[in-house]
Amino acid sequence: MKFSVIINLTAILLLFTVIGGCQEKEVIIQETYHKNGAVESQIPIVNGKRDGMQKFFYEDGKLASQVLYVQDLKQGQFKAWFHDGKLKLVANYRDSKLQGEATTYYENGKIMLKERYEKGRLTYQKKYSYEGKVEYEDEY
Repeated sequence: MKFSVIINLTAILLLFTVIGGCQEKEVIIQETYHKNGAVESQIPIVNGKRDGMQKFFYEDGKLASQVLYVQDLKQGQFKAWFHDGKLKLVANYRDSKLQGEATTYYENGKIMLKERYEKGRLTYQKKYSYEGKVEYEDEY
């Protein structure tokens, strides 16, 4: 008798676990706005945490930057653009810390800065002039 009650309770618990795990997550897109009413940012929120592609926009609606969040942590590539759409910055995140190469560009499209990060710590930096000449290079 006790054995069959335990099996039945276990089966019921398992059923609730499966049903609970199959429910869709509620995704809320949190938006902020510029003074002119245009969308300034869009941040997907799942279970109270940022989870998805966060985007920031210029006042005219053009994309300014984007970064992926996974359970409230920046993960993967971050990109930012100048207002004219040219690339401004590319960096990579792992667990909200800069990781790997980051490149910053001048508005003329030439590289301004190349950096390398290890777990959020700057390990290498190379700075270029607006004309593209190396100004300095350093390892840390």
